[in-house]
Amino acid sequence: RSFALEGDSTRWLGRTTAREMAAMLEGLLAGTYASKASSEAMVRILRRQFYASRLPQRIQFRASVAHKTGDWPPIAGNDVGIIFHPGWPSIVSVFTNQNTGDFFELEATLGRIAEQVIEHWK
Repeated sequence: RSFALEGDSTRWLGRTTAREMAAMLEGLLAGTYASKASSEAMVRILRRQFYASRLPQRIQFRASVAHKTGDWPPIAGNDVGIIFHPGWPSIVSVFTNQNTGDFFELEATLGRIAEQVIEHWK
């Protein structure tokens, strides 16, 4: 039943893409949508995300992450965020869908993606 709902876009409450979310985060960093003070406040809120099992999983002691998860375990486990590491911030947006594997492995994969981003740019 969950796969039917997840796969049927006519039943979704809303929809977006990983690319749209990355563009939104880029605009947030640039202050495109609100004042500088409001934009910084929004980033501070994203930095306080409770769940650290995805993008921050493997980098939380080397970089800070302002991010927002979205999920429907075990089918979908998304995370979009701004990784603040030496050099400049990187925006990462990962959406998953129709997962049939281990959900912990899905989360670990997102952590490995973030790790590769900071390794590549150091």
